[in-house]
Amino acid sequence: MAMKDIKSIEVEPAEEETIIQLWMSFGWELKNNQRVKTQDVQKFKGQDRNDYENYEIIRGVDFIKLTFERDPERKNYAELKELEEQYYAPLPTLHTSEPGSRPTKPGIISLIFIIVGLIFGVFRLVNGIVLGGNLWLIISGIVLIVLGVRGILRRRSFPSRLKYWKTAYEVYQTNHAAEENAIYEAKEKRANALQKARSLV
Repeated sequence: MAMKDIKSIEVEPAEEETIIQLWMSFGWELKNNQRVKTQDVQKFKGQDRNDYENYEIIRGVDFIKLTFERDPERKNYAELKELEEQYYAPLPTLHTSEPGSRPTKPGIISLIFIIVGLIFGVFRLVNGIVLGGNLWLIISGIVLIVLGVRGILRRRSFPSRLKYWKTAYEVYQTNHAAEENAIYEAKEKRANALQKARSLV
């Protein structure tokens, strides 16, 4: 007689019944369930210079240890084992949801402020000249114009950056849709494996 497969797992108390039913779907039989529960414990770590007592809190645990076994000589053993492996196969990773994976659109707000500042600088310069050579208006207008021109020159690549972003974003959307579809198909395959296994038990 072949030795039986034996596996033990630890689960949350609230998940106990769900996990048992799931494992039984793949031909496992529950042989033992044991609740392990401990209280929080304060561990004394010593005193500081001010005679203040320091304690470390060691958190207690609360879980159910389940032990299952499965007979290799049972009916449909090989197929149930294969379906179980399909069910627990890792789902594809959604890389497009990771931080920094989504292309960042070039900011246009700063460019708008620069253009507004440039227009305001021209307005102050003209106004200073019209008002009989108001030195303060003329100087502040020139400063704003210089800063505005420098800002625009620094952002002269904005159209090409925007075009690049549009292309990168289209690629991102395509990849995102493909990854979501792969995850959906994997979940469907997992559900089908479970359904088929339940029909064989």
